[in-house]
Amino acid sequence: MNWSVLLTITALITWLGLISPAMAQGPACEAVFLDSTAQEYLNSQIETFASARRRTHIKTTTKSFEVTSATRNFLLNEVLYKERIVEASDFSRLMSDKLFQVEFLKKVSPGIEKFFPKTESFREFLKAAGIQNEQGQILKNATTPEQVLAALEKHYPQGFVVKPTAGYNTGGRGFYINDAKALVHDLINEPTKFLGADKNFLFKSDELGLASGEGFLIQEMLSPAGGGRPPEYRVHTFEGRVVEGATESRWLNPQERNFKQMENFVQNFLSRLPKEATARQAWGLDVVEVSPGNYRIIEINTNRGHEIQWSGYLISSFQLGALTRHLEKHGVLKLTGPLAETFRKNKAGLEAWIRKEGYETVIEDLKINDPELAYELLQQKP
Repeated sequence: MNWSVLLTITALITWLGLISPAMAQGPACEAVFLDSTAQEYLNSQIETFASARRRTHIKTTTKSFEVTSATRNFLLNEVLYKERIVEASDFSRLMSDKLFQVEFLKKVSPGIEKFFPKTESFREFLKAAGIQNEQGQILKNATTPEQVLAALEKHYPQGFVVKPTAGYNTGGRGFYINDAKALVHDLINEPTKFLGADKNFLFKSDELGLASGEGFLIQEMLSPAGGGRPPEYRVHTFEGRVVEGATESRWLNPQERNFKQMENFVQNFLSRLPKEATARQAWGLDVVEVSPGNYRIIEINTNRGHEIQWSGYLISSFQLGALTRHLEKHGVLKLTGPLAETFRKNKAGLEAWIRKEGYETVIEDLKINDPELAYELLQQKP
């Protein structure tokens, strides 16, 4: 059977709910050698899911839920996932792949790439730079350190980041950040790490299985004019809207307070996407401020196709409160019962948050995001 036809059938069956997302992705995870190249496979995936998403039903009915446990697990498991308010699917799995997400969004919303730094498959970059041939092999006469460095400087004059397409909470592990020497060394000595066995080799990961089919991407380096690390924020969204007041400084820097500007930037981004691309999708976007008023989305975090949190920040009672208020404000749901107010007042799961992150870290976060609750906790400390 033609591979693109198989992908279409699989995606549509998954969308109809006849098989689970895990079942749908199983065969694909095993098939790492295909007749198509990685780029052809990626294009086919994008076409398949762009078509399937156009048939996505967009929920409008508001439901009420009595809160029986003021915890994150109750909100996620008993409400958002049980009622399919948030979708855990093959689509949300693929959208966690850093290359797929950019290429998919470019397909459904031409011009959207301006919201991201320049991003492309590392293998496609190597081909364009004349370093890899059509058979997927490194050209030995084009891989001296000087030649590769010249190609990097030509295509990425502002600097580059080469990083895995999959993975989360990496802390930069596996990244090559403006480190041409290390990249060239590994490219020459471990070519299969980046290229696989041949042009028809598709990478799969422990986290996502077979997603974009690529193991690495290359992305434009974003640095402030004065150098150093730019301010970075996590902006949370549900469907086509930013979750108001839920934006955080990634490094809890009190000086990084351009939350409203970040939210406006991301809302502008979301408003350009078709509704079916964001329907039932909950995201955490990492956004950097390159210069005043100049922002870029580094990546989009999703639930990776599982009924789990889509952002590590959801351990925070502050985040659970912001999400609850947002969903109620926009008529998505209504929490009822004596414990409902615990969510609205940023106190749901507070003890679990303190156990996980530590008292001082929680206070530091709340001083930025909910000073009144931080003061209340400080008053209660023995």
